[in-house]
Amino acid sequence: MLNHNLDKYEYITTKGVKYILLKLLKKKKGYVFKLRDKKLLDSAIHATKNSYYRSIEDLAASYLNSFVHNHPFFDGNKRFAWVICLHFLKLNGYSLKNMDSSFWAEKVELFAAHKLESKDMAILLKENFIVKSNPSSSS
Repeated sequence: MLNHNLDKYEYITTKGVKYILLKLLKKKKGYVFKLRDKKLLDSAIHATKNSYYRSIEDLAASYLNSFVHNHPFFDGNKRFAWVICLHFLKLNGYSLKNMDSSFWAEKVELFAAHKLESKDMAILLKENFIVKSNPSSSS
């Protein structure tokens, strides 16, 4: 696993989630991410901070897990979870070298169906990292 000091990571915030939602809604005209339960959304946002993870790939998989399985929205939870996962990596200076959407859509579907565990998703993410030199400053 990558060795990082977890205190140095940028985490997803409520403000960051709102920003991402607005960006997605601009791209997907007419699409609505209707919030099902604000407490589930808050829980998904803060779950990574309340647990112990050893690496950035574990944290990214944790965000994916939280948003996929908490179901804070009526529709689009897997799609939104994947965007959150990518945004978290970007915030911390990472991107994925394999951006094949059908590959990742399949993996997220398997993950949502509990046929792929968090540790396996973390390994897939790690195998596909590209480290960037300039992390994003938005959260």
